[in-house]
Amino acid sequence: MEQLVTADAKVADVMAITSVLDQLDNFNQNLKKLTKKYNLADITHHLKIATRGESTLFRKRGIYQFYQENKDTVDTIDKNSDIFMFLSLNYKDDGTMKVDLSYYYEYLLNHKEEKKQIQALLQRLTELNIREIAMNEELDFTKEEYKVETWYYRSVFSSITYLENIEILPNYETDAIKYRSKGSNYKMLIGSEPFSYKRNKIVVNNMTFPIESLPESASWKYLWDNILKLVESTQESKTALKNSVDLDVSLQDLENQMTDTCNTFTRIDEVNSKPELVAALTQIKSGIADLYGIKRGYDAKITTEHPSLSQQTIKKETNQYIKKRDSMIDID
Repeated sequence: MEQLVTADAKVADVMAITSVLDQLDNFNQNLKKLTKKYNLADITHHLKIATRGESTLFRKRGIYQFYQENKDTVDTIDKNSDIFMFLSLNYKDDGTMKVDLSYYYEYLLNHKEEKKQIQALLQRLTELNIREIAMNEELDFTKEEYKVETWYYRSVFSSITYLENIEILPNYETDAIKYRSKGSNYKMLIGSEPFSYKRNKIVVNNMTFPIESLPESASWKYLWDNILKLVESTQESKTALKNSVDLDVSLQDLENQMTDTCNTFTRIDEVNSKPELVAALTQIKSGIADLYGIKRGYDAKITTEHPSLSQQTIKKETNQYIKKRDSMIDID
């Protein structure tokens, strides 16, 4: 499946746009004119100085004049974000806005009536320590399967993807939890807390959803505990799946061993012709067929009792386990 491209931005920069939405077009036009006389690096530098109350009159008079004419816009952007970083990250050398932030600008223009709701969402993301946002209105978070490790050092090395309406998926692995969403406006990508370089991020398909759908906290431990609570209610289906996979693997191993034994006997002339050999092998094959029949009955029972289980899930988990086991054998 082709990966959809998202527009990435800092939450603070999008907040800055919402705060100067009606003035931003005029600001952009004036900035574009200014870049014909000064390079963007000088503009960002001296505008930052100007926001601190330090005059740039004797340095870059044109920039100082631009600041006076656009003071409210520049100061508001600097208050919500940082005018230096805002321009450096989001504007080209010719003063035009880069594609990613332009995406949010157009989205906000098209949703002016919901501006307060969007601002409340951005403010809540800031409170949750979500510093980055990515958006694509075509994203469907229900089509992905997610996974979090459960081994001892998970809180140090593992990240968590968190969504609305999480549904735990039965799986055979003992060191991982698999899940999906039955419907979500977002997915949060939360890095492990000991590593500050891992930035928390949210990916959304709209910015008008209610802030109540966000979790109370975006800390790794809080989200981990929430997922564990959901896992507790799926222990019976997980046990049933494990039993089914173990039975399937055991029967496949038994059948393979029977085939190998049969081939060995048939290579030995002294015993190959004995009628009791044929009878014994026939009996073994019949017994294995009976075991497969019992196993099919068990699968029918557990898939009826546990709607989250299916024949496809059992087959997939069995194949994954065998593949993992065989790869470990090959390494040895």
